[in-house]
Amino acid sequence: MNRPLTATCIALGLGVISTTAIAEVKHDGTWPLELKHVSIDATHITRTDAIMRVAKEAGWSVILRDVDNGKLMDVHINDQPADKVLDVVLGDDDFVAKRDGTLITITGVPAVRPPPSASASAPAIPAAFVPAIASARGEDRMVHGGDLVVAADDTVHDVTVFGGSVSVYGTATGNVTVLGGSASIKKGAHVLGSATAVGGSIDVADGAQVDGDVGVVGGSLDRHKGAKIGGAVHKNDDVRIGTTPSSPRSLLREASDATTRAAMLFVFGAVLFALAGQRMNALRVEAATRPMRAFALGVVGAIVGIASIALIGVTIIGLPVAVVLLLGAIFAAYSGVCAVLATAGKALVGHKTDNPHIHLLVGCAVFLVSGAIPFLSGIVTLAVVLMGIGVIVGTRGAGTLVPNGPASFGGPYRT
Repeated sequence: MNRPLTATCIALGLGVISTTAIAEVKHDGTWPLELKHVSIDATHITRTDAIMRVAKEAGWSVILRDVDNGKLMDVHINDQPADKVLDVVLGDDDFVAKRDGTLITITGVPAVRPPPSASASAPAIPAAFVPAIASARGEDRMVHGGDLVVAADDTVHDVTVFGGSVSVYGTATGNVTVLGGSASIKKGAHVLGSATAVGGSIDVADGAQVDGDVGVVGGSLDRHKGAKIGGAVHKNDDVRIGTTPSSPRSLLREASDATTRAAMLFVFGAVLFALAGQRMNALRVEAATRPMRAFALGVVGAIVGIASIALIGVTIIGLPVAVVLLLGAIFAAYSGVCAVLATAGKALVGHKTDNPHIHLLVGCAVFLVSGAIPFLSGIVTLAVVLMGIGVIVGTRGAGTLVPNGPASFGGPYRT
């Protein structure tokens, strides 16, 4: 009775098992010979809580099917193999534990017991197992121009939506990707991969869990206070996070990320000024002479552009065209943003220098500083992006779509 495994069983408080009961945990899939050791110290917890604690210590993602909580148990385990601990937690009933990488699917299996009136000498009827689940990853889901709902009891893999919306109440073992639409990760939902929106929005509700990264390009991200995100949060545009104040380490990382983005924006703009100076100057003329018109055109251009790309991407034939148009639109928008920042830098520097690279550097620096000011950062970012789109629309792509080219918009930039 002094063996470690026996002591662990007593500590878990599994109770007295009837001599006629046959309990077994069947392992399916590929289980390594050596697994990570775990240590858990908890009192009066349910079986589900114990499983989740084992999974967290072992680095697993877990799906539970027909697993009741059973009796409360005390768990006092020190440095034991994760699979052995899982067997002990589940040991008073019949289960199938299927492993696929770090994804563990645990399914409760009803066992066949001898009837109460059966003779004591009658042989015990062995437990009957439901066939192993064919695939724990779920099927891929793709929607064009429509809405998708993943129910609470559904398990899917990769979810891709073009020009529509998706609401996830259940489990997605892959990634959730939205192009020109919205994704809502509801309370109790679990996304094992990443959640990404391009030209759309993501809402991660209180009690929802995303194991990977969450990012939005050209849209908004709403992360509620109780949302659990395991990876990085890429804040590109409007971000609303209902969390407590960030730690110094988190603030330092955000400052580093913002500096990196500003530096990349400067490098991108500097290359454009070097290779397409006349076209960039045409954009600067538009931003300097008609800023409000550029802003208004940006609002209209963004709405029409997103709607057009979404409509084109509804069909499978139009999907490649929509992707190409989206990439082109992103490139053009960033070009317009660089022109707007260079124009702002020119206004701040005055006539001290005519070097567009210096103007762009000053504009990027001001953009970086404004991004650190609460409430102001979102307004400034939105205004700059819309004006960037507007100068592209107002100049018809810096003269790209006009026969006479950029010279028709004033040629080299002068003030």
